[in-house]
Amino acid sequence: MQKIERGRKIADGYGQSPRSILQPWRISGLGLALLLIIGLLMGMGAATLRRTPLTSAAGRPVPPPLSLYQSRPVTETLSALYLPAVLGSTDQLTLTSTLTPTVTATATATVPAEPPREWDPRLDQRGTELIPAEVEPGEGYWRLVKAVWFNEVEAQGRHHIFVDVLDADGERIVGLPVRIYWAASETPLITQAKPGEPYAADFGMFDVAPSYGAKPNDGNSADDVWGMGLGSIAQPFHTIHTSYGLTWQWTIAGGPEQTATPTATPTATPTATATPTQTATPTETSTPTVTPTLPDGVTVTPTATASTTPTGTATATATATATATSTPSIDWDPRLTQRGASLQAAVVGPGEGYWKLVRARWYNEEESGNRQHILVDALDENGARVAGIPVRIYWDGGQASITTEAKPGEEYAANYSLAFPAPFYNAAPSGGSPADAVLGMGLGSLENPGGFIRASYGLTWRWTVVPAATATPTVTATPTATQEGSETATPTATPTATPTATTTATAKPTVTSTATPTSTAVDFLFNRAELMSCAPNAGVTYVEGTLRLSGQPANGYRVAFSYEADGPVVADITSGPHAGGYEGWNPGHYSHVLDSERPREGDWWFWVMDGGGQRISALGFVHTDGTAGDGQCQQAVIDFDSQ
Repeated sequence: MQKIERGRKIADGYGQSPRSILQPWRISGLGLALLLIIGLLMGMGAATLRRTPLTSAAGRPVPPPLSLYQSRPVTETLSALYLPAVLGSTDQLTLTSTLTPTVTATATATVPAEPPREWDPRLDQRGTELIPAEVEPGEGYWRLVKAVWFNEVEAQGRHHIFVDVLDADGERIVGLPVRIYWAASETPLITQAKPGEPYAADFGMFDVAPSYGAKPNDGNSADDVWGMGLGSIAQPFHTIHTSYGLTWQWTIAGGPEQTATPTATPTATPTATATPTQTATPTETSTPTVTPTLPDGVTVTPTATASTTPTGTATATATATATATSTPSIDWDPRLTQRGASLQAAVVGPGEGYWKLVRARWYNEEESGNRQHILVDALDENGARVAGIPVRIYWDGGQASITTEAKPGEEYAANYSLAFPAPFYNAAPSGGSPADAVLGMGLGSLENPGGFIRASYGLTWRWTVVPAATATPTVTATPTATQEGSETATPTATPTATPTATTTATAKPTVTSTATPTSTAVDFLFNRAELMSCAPNAGVTYVEGTLRLSGQPANGYRVAFSYEADGPVVADITSGPHAGGYEGWNPGHYSHVLDSERPREGDWWFWVMDGGGQRISALGFVHTDGTAGDGQCQQAVIDFDSQ
């Protein structure tokens, strides 16, 4: 018997993986004949006898390449050296068998493309820089998708960093903290729902760029924006009111696209399942609210009584009773006084409407819930929230404006972020009507009043009309006849009625009226009011100036203004440096803001009052324009002096 050699593994000539193939069998002619007969009887479709030319140059069988993705016949050629003579020396016997490899493909999850980033090129001019988050492909992070700079005109008097945070579908996320930081400290912003608004939270800036940075701060990686602050492109180191708008979106970091690499395996076909997992669930921290119980304020119902008993022949008595509607009392947190805050009451007259402070709260660090804001609300006469009321936040050398919003279900209608210890900030509604103001707010605690400790204030104003007294005089006169030539007294009831007694006599009396004196011209203390200048300003409308007596600055006088000469006082301010955030004013200086957000057209009269509200100066007048530009007036200077 000849030795049978088979099962030897060889590599094909194309660099593919080794395969087990059949090698030529060295057998006799009789054995081959028997093999062929058995194969025909068993119907072996896998083995086929055919005649084909010899293709191996080396004298041994070499299989053709085997595709990785298809099953092809593997042909093995038997050399003429081993064939029986009965077939002929020039013939060849070919044995063909079919192998079916099993292909295993490893699937790779496709990571969605990261959202595009919109970057205002003016940010580069302002020195702002983006610090990208360091993340691996497939890792979730907060990607900055939009960054905008607002110049002085676009900012409309505001000086804020506005932020928004979106989920993977582009929907706003409420309750996510955003860290605002600077060299000395930092503060968190918490995103709010604010339906219809382009941003979810804001922070007021006070220093020029580069001073501030911002990034989401929920523990996940985030793009960082640094180098923000006040100033313009032309004047980068001036405290010009400009703003920034930043928007982040939750994103899965992308990487190079993965391609499946199948491996031919003769025994197993595993199935790969890729399940990417994303976990990012920001949690909103509740903010506790503490409402201390305070005694109610005092409600006063004035009663005026006038009684006149003339000397003469007639006796008359007049009594007037005024009926007044009660006004809401003030719920004032006594800790506000401990913190140095104070109430500056509006100067209003009977029948005049104004914004009355009805509730004021101070929240310590724990009660603030990591916030540091002035929270405000404005109510109508019925106690319902009023949206769209501007509230002026002001301090020595600057100011900002916030506007009340509907915010259903929330305790306050707007907020402003604090950055400095008390006493620094003041607040009052600024829609053109008189309003109570709260002075001396800021960061700090009762134990550490000058420290950068988080604290907040809650202020609520309500539209209130000062009651007007209605006098109903009752006059009783008893005339007595007098001799001719004698004088009859004419009694006068105060405050409104002027009853006159009628005389009836048997003798012919003569009634003589008393003369009415004529007042002389008032000699004003400040007898000169002069409009010194007026310049355009697209972001704010205001009037300022200096009070002088004989050329020297005069402090401590109240400067008022109205929309008509000697009309209802819209607001008044004390001249010169004084408590409440005005300690840095120049001697004799005063300032009134007519609109903190835009040019405002109107006619305005200004004057100086004494402690009783009487005018002690000539009237100053200015007309402001509703649009800014060359030759327009939004920032006026009116000085008062005596000569």
